[in-house]
Amino acid sequence: MFTFFLNTYRLFLLLSGFFILSCVGSNEMSLVAPIIVQATAKHTASLIFLHGLGDTGLGWSAGFEEIRAPHVKYICPNAPVNPVTLNGGFRMPSWFDIRSLSFSGSEDEEGIKTAAERIKSIIDEEIKSGIPSDRIVLGNLRTLSTHIFTSTRVLCTLFHTT
Repeated sequence: MFTFFLNTYRLFLLLSGFFILSCVGSNEMSLVAPIIVQATAKHTASLIFLHGLGDTGLGWSAGFEEIRAPHVKYICPNAPVNPVTLNGGFRMPSWFDIRSLSFSGSEDEEGIKTAAERIKSIIDEEIKSGIPSDRIVLGNLRTLSTHIFTSTRVLCTLFHTT
């Protein structure tokens, strides 16, 4: 019986992912609120998890449902749908445009700043809700997502609290 419910839940996630990706023709994805897995005990820490290129926060939230620590709130934001130069301009969920894999190639500086501001606003919301900044973790499994945070200037801005 449990397997039936688990498979039904997975099917729901798959279909929801297709629904979310149906926004690929526009930038409507940026309007989609982050997927949140609430803490089951007193909320004392937050994990903000960034998905990789072409993915969504929905699939990752299902994994956190399974392995969650009871005091942690998991926040899985969805990247907006943008054309990605490296993929021939195909529109897909991406935190910013990837123009090249070369170290000397141009970067989407404006897109990187916009993504960093969005993540900073999520961090600020968590701090306002009473979670100390040293109890907020930013994570991902793909290196391109971390590119948002490679500059010292962005890191200082991101974790600055007012």
